[in-house]
Amino acid sequence: MTVKEIKPSLEVKDSTIYVGDEWKKEDNFVSATDKHGNLVPHSEIIVKGTVDATKCGDYPVVYKNDSIEKTATITVVQNPDAPVENPDGSISFVGQNWDVIKDYGDGKKMIAMQDKIGKSNFNLANYFDRPYNLVEGYQESIVKQVLDGWYRDAIAGATHEQFVEPVSLSNPALWEMKKLGWESDKEGTLSNITWHTEINEASKYPTIIGSGEKQAFLMGGQI
Repeated sequence: MTVKEIKPSLEVKDSTIYVGDEWKKEDNFVSATDKHGNLVPHSEIIVKGTVDATKCGDYPVVYKNDSIEKTATITVVQNPDAPVENPDGSISFVGQNWDVIKDYGDGKKMIAMQDKIGKSNFNLANYFDRPYNLVEGYQESIVKQVLDGWYRDAIAGATHEQFVEPVSLSNPALWEMKKLGWESDKEGTLSNITWHTEINEASKYPTIIGSGEKQAFLMGGQI
């Protein structure tokens, strides 16, 4: 009687991931058996090599089961929907260029559209038409309706939205506008200098990242 020898086996696979995706060694492991034909879990497979998911490239990773070695190639590519930093420091996203107005230093950037979305004053008379000092003019404005509509049409529900962080806003309330020179809730103007140095700066009325909702918002007088 003869007995057929059973040799260990190992199967791995190549894969492609996007920059920023998480990679684990078991992702490219398919199956393995020992010399008795028993299944070997991925936790018992020796793995040599690693994948830098922050950089595009091909990363060979060697898997070893007993005497058998096989190589899986993990290819890291840029997600076509992800924001791309241009050589001039601008950001390409949603088919257009944006300026970076605040870098949080952890891969998150506040960006401002270079082109106008449309044209709308705060309301038909171009003032904060609210009689209560604590009402935030922007939250009640026609501008917000325009921006909300643009966000729904251009980003919400699309693959781009996964790269947008939810934010809560600290927009200037009417009483703060009055301190800067707004005469009343019915009329008043601010000089361009005051507007840009006290209102239209990311550090003056900062957003809180990670809470609130995903949205576009205004940091200037008109759009």
